[in-house]
Amino acid sequence: MLGIALSIPVLLIVVPLLISSDAAFSGLIETIAENSSNAVLKIIIGIVLAPFIISFCFYSKLEEKKPFVKSSFKGIDSTIIIPFLSVISVCYFAYLFSQLAYFFSAFRGFLPDNYAFSLSAYARRGFFEMVIIAVINFAIIFGALLLSTKSEGKMGLPSRLLCLFMSVFTLVIIATALSKMILYIETFGMTRLRITTSAFMLFLAIVFISLVIRLFVPKIKVLKVALIAASVTLIALGFLNVNRVIADYNCWAYKEGFVENMDVKTIYELGDEGVPYLIELTNDRDQFVAGQAKYFLDKVIQNELYEVEQSKNGYKIISKRYSGFDEFNFSRKTAYEAVEEYLNGTK
Repeated sequence: MLGIALSIPVLLIVVPLLISSDAAFSGLIETIAENSSNAVLKIIIGIVLAPFIISFCFYSKLEEKKPFVKSSFKGIDSTIIIPFLSVISVCYFAYLFSQLAYFFSAFRGFLPDNYAFSLSAYARRGFFEMVIIAVINFAIIFGALLLSTKSEGKMGLPSRLLCLFMSVFTLVIIATALSKMILYIETFGMTRLRITTSAFMLFLAIVFISLVIRLFVPKIKVLKVALIAASVTLIALGFLNVNRVIADYNCWAYKEGFVENMDVKTIYELGDEGVPYLIELTNDRDQFVAGQAKYFLDKVIQNELYEVEQSKNGYKIISKRYSGFDEFNFSRKTAYEAVEEYLNGTK
Protein backbone atom coordinates (compact mmCIF):
# COMPACT_ATOMS: atom_id res chain seq x y z
CA MET A 1 0.00 0.00 0.00
CA LEU A 2 2.89 2.34 0.78
CA GLY A 3 4.50 1.58 -2.58
CA ILE A 4 1.23 2.32 -4.42
CA ALA A 5 0.74 5.53 -2.43
CA LEU A 6 4.28 6.67 -3.27
CA SER A 7 3.65 6.08 -6.97
CA ILE A 8 0.68 8.48 -7.09
CA PRO A 9 2.74 11.74 -6.97
CA VAL A 10 4.98 10.37 -9.74
CA LEU A 11 1.93 9.52 -11.87
CA LEU A 12 0.57 13.02 -11.36
CA ILE A 13 3.72 14.31 -13.06
CA VAL A 14 4.28 11.58 -15.65
CA VAL A 15 0.73 11.13 -17.00
CA PRO A 16 0.24 14.81 -17.98
CA LEU A 17 3.66 14.74 -19.68
CA LEU A 18 2.70 11.64 -21.68
CA ILE A 19 -0.66 13.22 -22.58
CA SER A 20 1.12 16.37 -23.77
CA SER A 21 3.73 14.43 -25.74
CA ASP A 22 1.44 12.23 -27.85
CA ALA A 23 -2.01 12.56 -29.44
CA ALA A 24 -2.78 8.83 -29.32
CA PHE A 25 -2.14 8.50 -25.58
CA SER A 26 -4.09 11.69 -24.97
CA GLY A 27 -7.01 10.18 -26.88
CA LEU A 28 -6.73 6.93 -24.90
CA ILE A 29 -6.90 8.77 -21.58
CA GLU A 30 -9.90 10.81 -22.78
CA THR A 31 -11.65 7.62 -23.89
CA ILE A 32 -11.02 5.98 -20.53
CA ALA A 33 -12.23 9.07 -18.69
CA GLU A 34 -15.42 9.31 -20.78
CA ASN A 35 -16.36 5.64 -20.58
CA SER A 36 -15.27 4.86 -17.05
CA SER A 37 -17.79 3.97 -14.37
CA ASN A 38 -17.71 2.94 -10.75
CA ALA A 39 -17.76 -0.74 -11.70
CA VAL A 40 -14.72 -0.40 -13.98
CA LEU A 41 -12.91 1.63 -11.35
CA LYS A 42 -13.61 -1.05 -8.72
CA ILE A 43 -12.33 -3.77 -11.05
CA ILE A 44 -9.13 -1.87 -11.80
CA ILE A 45 -8.47 -1.17 -8.12
CA GLY A 46 -9.22 -4.80 -7.31
CA ILE A 47 -6.82 -6.09 -10.00
CA VAL A 48 -4.08 -3.73 -8.83
CA LEU A 49 -4.48 -4.37 -5.10
CA ALA A 50 -5.41 -8.08 -5.02
CA PRO A 51 -1.91 -9.57 -5.69
CA PHE A 52 -0.32 -7.39 -3.02
CA ILE A 53 -3.04 -7.98 -0.40
CA ILE A 54 -3.02 -11.75 -0.99
CA SER A 55 0.77 -11.94 -0.87
CA PHE A 56 0.79 -9.82 2.30
CA CYS A 57 -1.68 -12.24 3.93
CA PHE A 58 0.57 -15.20 3.16
CA TYR A 59 3.58 -13.25 4.34
CA SER A 60 1.83 -12.36 7.63
CA LYS A 61 0.79 -15.98 8.17
CA LEU A 62 4.37 -17.20 7.78
CA GLU A 63 5.74 -14.41 9.94
CA GLU A 64 3.60 -15.45 12.89
CA LYS A 65 5.51 -18.72 13.16
CA LYS A 66 8.84 -16.93 13.55
CA PRO A 67 10.04 -15.18 16.69
CA PHE A 68 10.10 -11.42 16.42
CA VAL A 69 13.62 -10.13 15.78
CA LYS A 70 14.40 -6.45 15.56
CA SER A 71 16.73 -5.90 12.61
CA SER A 72 18.73 -2.92 11.48
CA PHE A 73 17.85 -1.07 8.26
CA LYS A 74 19.21 -2.93 5.24
CA GLY A 75 17.25 -1.15 2.54
CA ILE A 76 13.67 -0.62 1.48
CA ASP A 77 11.75 -3.87 1.38
CA SER A 78 10.68 -5.24 -2.00
CA THR A 79 7.03 -5.24 -0.84
CA ILE A 80 7.22 -1.44 -1.18
CA ILE A 81 9.53 -1.24 -4.23
CA ILE A 82 7.57 -3.70 -6.40
CA PRO A 83 4.09 -2.08 -6.06
CA PHE A 84 5.64 1.36 -6.61
CA LEU A 85 7.36 0.27 -9.82
CA SER A 86 4.37 -1.81 -10.92
CA VAL A 87 1.90 1.08 -10.91
CA ILE A 88 4.23 3.30 -12.95
CA SER A 89 4.99 0.42 -15.36
CA VAL A 90 1.25 -0.11 -15.95
CA CYS A 91 0.97 3.56 -16.94
CA TYR A 92 3.89 3.19 -19.36
CA PHE A 93 2.42 0.00 -20.82
CA ALA A 94 -0.82 1.88 -21.49
CA TYR A 95 1.20 4.54 -23.32
CA LEU A 96 2.89 1.91 -25.51
CA PHE A 97 -0.51 0.32 -26.16
CA SER A 98 -1.87 3.68 -27.35
CA GLN A 99 0.89 3.90 -29.97
CA LEU A 100 -0.82 1.13 -31.93
CA ALA A 101 -3.15 3.87 -33.19
CA TYR A 102 -0.39 5.03 -35.54
CA PHE A 103 0.08 1.56 -37.07
CA PHE A 104 -3.26 -0.26 -37.02
CA SER A 105 -6.64 1.11 -38.09
CA ALA A 106 -8.42 -0.92 -35.39
CA PHE A 107 -6.83 1.34 -32.77
CA ARG A 108 -7.45 4.68 -34.52
CA GLY A 109 -10.14 5.46 -31.95
CA PHE A 110 -7.39 6.57 -29.59
CA LEU A 111 -6.58 9.54 -31.83
CA PRO A 112 -8.59 12.76 -31.41
CA ASP A 113 -11.45 13.47 -33.83
CA ASN A 114 -10.35 15.08 -37.10
CA TYR A 115 -6.73 14.27 -36.28
CA ALA A 116 -4.51 15.44 -39.16
CA PHE A 117 -0.88 14.40 -39.53
CA SER A 118 1.34 17.48 -39.63
CA LEU A 119 5.01 16.68 -40.15
CA SER A 120 6.34 19.75 -38.34
CA ALA A 121 3.94 19.35 -35.38
CA TYR A 122 4.64 15.60 -35.18
CA ALA A 123 8.41 16.10 -35.26
CA ARG A 124 8.43 18.85 -32.63
CA ARG A 125 5.99 17.31 -30.17
CA GLY A 126 7.23 15.35 -27.20
CA PHE A 127 10.93 16.26 -26.87
CA PHE A 128 10.78 18.26 -23.64
CA GLU A 129 8.31 15.80 -22.12
CA MET A 130 10.69 12.97 -23.05
CA VAL A 131 13.57 14.70 -21.26
CA ILE A 132 11.58 15.20 -18.06
CA ILE A 133 10.28 11.61 -18.10
CA ALA A 134 13.83 10.32 -18.70
CA VAL A 135 15.12 12.29 -15.71
CA ILE A 136 12.26 11.03 -13.51
CA ASN A 137 12.80 7.42 -14.61
CA PHE A 138 16.54 7.66 -14.04
CA ALA A 139 15.96 8.98 -10.51
CA ILE A 140 13.45 6.21 -9.75
CA ILE A 141 15.57 3.36 -11.13
CA PHE A 142 18.81 4.66 -9.65
CA GLY A 143 17.06 5.21 -6.31
CA ALA A 144 15.70 1.67 -6.41
CA LEU A 145 19.21 0.34 -7.10
CA LEU A 146 20.64 2.24 -4.15
CA LEU A 147 17.89 1.80 -1.55
CA SER A 148 16.34 -1.62 -2.15
CA THR A 149 17.30 -4.71 -0.19
CA LYS A 150 19.86 -6.80 -2.06
CA SER A 151 21.12 -10.34 -2.24
CA GLU A 152 24.72 -10.72 -3.41
CA GLY A 153 24.71 -7.09 -4.47
CA LYS A 154 21.60 -7.42 -6.65
CA MET A 155 17.96 -6.45 -6.27
CA GLY A 156 15.32 -9.15 -6.37
CA LEU A 157 14.45 -10.40 -9.83
CA PRO A 158 10.90 -8.87 -9.92
CA SER A 159 12.30 -5.43 -9.04
CA ARG A 160 15.03 -5.76 -11.66
CA LEU A 161 12.54 -6.78 -14.34
CA LEU A 162 10.31 -3.80 -13.56
CA CYS A 163 13.33 -1.47 -13.67
CA LEU A 164 14.33 -3.13 -16.93
CA PHE A 165 10.89 -2.43 -18.40
CA MET A 166 11.06 1.23 -17.32
CA SER A 167 14.56 1.56 -18.81
CA VAL A 168 13.51 -0.03 -22.09
CA PHE A 169 10.42 2.22 -22.17
CA THR A 170 12.67 5.25 -21.73
CA LEU A 171 14.95 4.04 -24.53
CA VAL A 172 11.87 3.62 -26.74
CA ILE A 173 10.70 7.21 -26.20
CA ILE A 174 14.28 8.48 -26.69
CA ALA A 175 14.49 6.53 -29.96
CA THR A 176 11.09 7.91 -30.99
CA ALA A 177 12.16 11.49 -30.27
CA LEU A 178 15.45 10.94 -32.12
CA SER A 179 13.66 9.46 -35.14
CA LYS A 180 11.34 12.49 -35.16
CA MET A 181 14.39 14.77 -35.12
CA ILE A 182 15.99 12.86 -38.01
CA LEU A 183 12.73 13.14 -39.95
CA TYR A 184 12.63 16.86 -39.17
CA ILE A 185 16.23 17.34 -40.37
CA GLU A 186 15.59 15.35 -43.56
CA THR A 187 12.55 17.52 -44.33
CA PHE A 188 13.60 21.00 -43.19
CA GLY A 189 17.40 20.80 -42.93
CA MET A 190 19.89 21.11 -40.09
CA THR A 191 20.28 23.82 -37.45
CA ARG A 192 22.60 24.10 -34.46
CA LEU A 193 19.72 23.39 -32.09
CA ARG A 194 18.70 20.24 -33.97
CA ILE A 195 22.29 18.95 -33.90
CA THR A 196 22.83 19.62 -30.20
CA THR A 197 19.46 18.13 -29.17
CA SER A 198 20.25 15.00 -31.22
CA ALA A 199 23.61 14.70 -29.46
CA PHE A 200 21.87 15.12 -26.09
CA MET A 201 19.42 12.34 -26.93
CA LEU A 202 22.30 10.01 -27.85
CA PHE A 203 23.88 10.85 -24.48
CA LEU A 204 20.63 9.96 -22.68
CA ALA A 205 20.45 6.67 -24.58
CA ILE A 206 23.99 5.72 -23.50
CA VAL A 207 23.14 6.50 -19.86
CA PHE A 208 20.05 4.28 -19.90
CA ILE A 209 21.86 1.47 -21.69
CA SER A 210 24.45 1.55 -18.89
CA LEU A 211 21.59 1.53 -16.37
CA VAL A 212 20.16 -1.61 -18.00
CA ILE A 213 23.55 -3.32 -17.78
CA ARG A 214 23.89 -2.18 -14.15
CA LEU A 215 20.69 -4.06 -13.25
CA PHE A 216 22.45 -7.34 -14.01
CA VAL A 217 26.13 -6.41 -13.63
CA PRO A 218 26.61 -4.55 -10.31
CA LYS A 219 30.19 -3.57 -11.16
CA ILE A 220 29.04 -1.05 -13.78
CA LYS A 221 29.34 2.53 -12.48
CA VAL A 222 26.44 4.41 -14.06
CA LEU A 223 27.51 7.88 -12.94
CA LYS A 224 31.02 7.35 -14.31
CA VAL A 225 29.58 6.20 -17.63
CA ALA A 226 27.32 9.28 -17.67
CA LEU A 227 30.27 11.59 -16.94
CA ILE A 228 32.43 9.99 -19.65
CA ALA A 229 29.56 10.07 -22.18
CA ALA A 230 28.87 13.74 -21.43
CA SER A 231 32.58 14.60 -21.78
CA VAL A 232 32.92 12.72 -25.08
CA THR A 233 29.75 14.36 -26.45
CA LEU A 234 30.91 17.88 -25.53
CA ILE A 235 34.43 17.27 -26.88
CA ALA A 236 33.02 15.87 -30.13
CA LEU A 237 30.76 18.90 -30.57
CA GLY A 238 33.71 21.15 -29.76
CA PHE A 239 36.08 19.61 -32.31
CA LEU A 240 33.43 19.06 -34.97
CA ASN A 241 32.85 22.19 -37.02
CA VAL A 242 29.09 22.07 -36.49
CA ASN A 243 28.35 25.21 -38.51
CA ARG A 244 30.18 23.88 -41.56
CA VAL A 245 28.45 20.50 -41.28
CA ILE A 246 25.08 22.29 -41.17
CA ALA A 247 25.85 24.47 -44.20
CA ASP A 248 27.28 21.56 -46.18
CA TYR A 249 24.32 19.29 -45.46
CA ASN A 250 21.65 21.91 -46.12
CA CYS A 251 23.14 22.91 -49.48
CA TRP A 252 23.63 19.27 -50.49
CA ALA A 253 20.08 18.31 -49.47
CA TYR A 254 18.67 21.29 -51.36
CA LYS A 255 20.59 20.49 -54.54
CA GLU A 256 19.63 16.81 -54.39
CA GLY A 257 15.97 17.68 -53.85
CA PHE A 258 15.64 16.22 -50.35
CA VAL A 259 14.81 19.67 -48.95
CA GLU A 260 12.25 21.60 -50.99
CA ASN A 261 13.04 25.13 -49.79
CA MET A 262 16.44 26.63 -49.05
CA ASP A 263 16.62 28.71 -45.88
CA VAL A 264 19.34 31.18 -46.92
CA LYS A 265 19.05 33.13 -43.67
CA THR A 266 20.08 30.01 -41.70
CA ILE A 267 23.26 29.80 -43.83
CA TYR A 268 23.96 33.49 -43.17
CA GLU A 269 23.52 33.04 -39.41
CA LEU A 270 26.25 30.37 -39.39
CA GLY A 271 28.87 33.12 -39.64
CA ASP A 272 32.22 32.57 -41.38
CA GLU A 273 31.44 28.92 -42.13
CA GLY A 274 28.38 29.91 -44.13
CA VAL A 275 30.10 32.45 -46.41
CA PRO A 276 31.42 30.00 -49.10
CA TYR A 277 27.95 28.45 -49.32
CA LEU A 278 26.28 31.87 -49.68
CA ILE A 279 28.60 32.52 -52.62
CA GLU A 280 27.66 29.16 -54.10
CA LEU A 281 23.95 29.98 -53.76
CA THR A 282 24.30 33.30 -55.62
CA ASN A 283 24.31 31.21 -58.83
CA ASP A 284 21.30 29.12 -57.87
CA ARG A 285 18.70 28.35 -60.56
CA ASP A 286 15.98 29.72 -58.27
CA GLN A 287 16.18 33.51 -58.68
CA PHE A 288 14.61 34.13 -55.26
CA VAL A 289 17.26 31.99 -53.53
CA ALA A 290 20.03 33.61 -55.58
CA GLY A 291 18.72 37.09 -54.73
CA GLN A 292 18.59 36.29 -51.00
CA ALA A 293 22.11 34.85 -51.13
CA LYS A 294 23.45 38.05 -52.78
CA TYR A 295 21.66 40.21 -50.22
CA PHE A 296 23.08 38.34 -47.23
CA LEU A 297 26.53 38.07 -48.84
CA ASP A 298 26.67 41.85 -49.30
CA LYS A 299 25.59 42.20 -45.69
CA VAL A 300 28.46 39.96 -44.57
CA ILE A 301 31.00 41.82 -46.68
CA GLN A 302 29.94 45.31 -45.58
CA ASN A 303 29.11 44.70 -41.92
CA GLU A 304 31.22 41.76 -40.80
CA LEU A 305 34.31 41.07 -42.89
CA TYR A 306 35.45 44.42 -44.30
CA GLU A 307 35.57 48.13 -43.59
CA VAL A 308 33.88 49.69 -46.60
CA GLU A 309 33.25 53.11 -48.05
CA GLN A 310 29.79 53.70 -49.47
CA SER A 311 29.42 55.33 -52.88
CA LYS A 312 26.74 55.87 -55.49
CA ASN A 313 27.86 52.77 -57.36
CA GLY A 314 27.79 50.58 -54.28
CA TYR A 315 30.76 50.33 -51.91
CA LYS A 316 34.53 50.26 -51.95
CA ILE A 317 36.52 47.98 -49.68
CA ILE A 318 38.99 49.83 -47.44
CA SER A 319 40.44 47.08 -45.23
CA LYS A 320 39.72 43.81 -43.47
CA ARG A 321 38.00 43.99 -40.10
CA TYR A 322 39.96 40.99 -38.81
CA SER A 323 43.65 41.09 -39.65
CA GLY A 324 45.43 40.44 -36.35
CA PHE A 325 46.97 37.09 -35.43
CA ASP A 326 44.75 36.84 -32.34
CA GLU A 327 41.65 37.08 -34.56
CA PHE A 328 42.74 34.36 -37.00
CA ASN A 329 40.86 31.09 -37.49
CA PHE A 330 40.63 28.72 -40.47
CA SER A 331 36.94 29.34 -41.10
CA ARG A 332 37.53 33.09 -41.33
CA LYS A 333 40.55 32.55 -43.60
CA THR A 334 38.42 30.37 -45.90
CA ALA A 335 35.65 33.00 -45.87
CA TYR A 336 38.06 35.80 -46.87
CA GLU A 337 39.56 33.69 -49.67
CA ALA A 338 36.10 32.80 -51.01
CA VAL A 339 34.92 36.45 -50.91
CA GLU A 340 38.06 37.74 -52.64
CA GLU A 341 37.69 35.11 -55.36
CA TYR A 342 34.01 36.05 -55.72
CA LEU A 343 34.75 39.79 -55.96
CA ASN A 344 37.53 39.26 -58.48
CA GLY A 345 35.29 37.05 -60.53
CA THR A 346 32.47 39.56 -60.61
CA LYS A 347 34.59 42.55 -61.67
